[in-house]
Amino acid sequence: MGRIITPEVQIVDSSGRDVMDISMFLTGGRIEMNTDRSAGKMAASLSFSDGDLIRPYVDYLRVGLRIEFDDGQPTITKPLGVYSTRTAPATRTRERHEATYDVEDLTRLLSFSAYTAVDNVASGTNVITEVVATLGEANISLYSFPSTTKTTPKALTYPIGTTRLEKVNDLLGSIGWYELYPGLDGRLTSKPYVNLAEEEPVAYVTDFDTLAPIAMQSNDQSLVNVVLVVRDDPAAAPLSAIARNDDPASPTSTVSVGFEYMRVERVADLQTQTEVDALAARLLREARTYYQTATVNVWPDVAYGTHEVVDLLMGGELEVLNGRWWVRRWAIGLTPADCYYELEINRVTDTVNGVTL
Repeated sequence: MGRIITPEVQIVDSSGRDVMDISMFLTGGRIEMNTDRSAGKMAASLSFSDGDLIRPYVDYLRVGLRIEFDDGQPTITKPLGVYSTRTAPATRTRERHEATYDVEDLTRLLSFSAYTAVDNVASGTNVITEVVATLGEANISLYSFPSTTKTTPKALTYPIGTTRLEKVNDLLGSIGWYELYPGLDGRLTSKPYVNLAEEEPVAYVTDFDTLAPIAMQSNDQSLVNVVLVVRDDPAAAPLSAIARNDDPASPTSTVSVGFEYMRVERVADLQTQTEVDALAARLLREARTYYQTATVNVWPDVAYGTHEVVDLLMGGELEVLNGRWWVRRWAIGLTPADCYYELEINRVTDTVNGVTL
């Protein structure tokens, strides 16, 4: 099956409305999603043959792909984010102005928007209502959140110098939601933490889908098999929770390695024992996934976003990799030579041996 893959770039305004199609001027680029970052979880480097088309800091860029198939399958049009701009390195001749824009999603703007006076949030305020109001203070109108009835259990105070991204992530963390991140349509969003082993996979990857050998890799994350979460809030009674991996079938458990590798996490914003317990369980689940990590290259047919999981369904020598993996990072190029996904994935389950790592 052959594919014709065409990158598309539009200049849009701050609300996402189209201003100008500049796809014909794109000479190359690369987009990356990285869940380890708080600001700019999605970032791109985009090169243009006419850099004067873009007004730094004023214009925004919406990137996408159009994929046409030669076997009659319907054409896919997939978004790849909306990005704020800044000044770009460039070269000029008498005939050309070539520029490469390093851009990030709209969380970058929130990371530069700070309070110049103490900001107070009243007790009983709906958390998502406050998050949306905070985005509005930074003139960000591209967002979409699930609704919730969760409210702040007490009055909150954010000191001078607190960025609006810090405030928003503090509020989201207090109700057990992920840090603010962009959807592929560019809208800022979040959702409640999920058990990755129970998440619906966005794709099933077989050995026929891979474009290169799968690389197993080491990482700089220390083994963790015990997590202690302590709620340190001088104005409230202390809360704590311990999550342990004592499963003898798990290669990272206290039983298997014979030692307790502990992570201590101190927080101030969680509201209840249930939320403290949930954070400890989530941190332990994520820590277990670092035992096996891999890099897989696949065609760009699937719309990979943030906090996604995939199932590997392999044969032969790859069968040992079968199970669920979460996509911690992905990158995709925007030229014919590199227009494929490079997925960095962490293992969640092992279906061959029937265990959750």
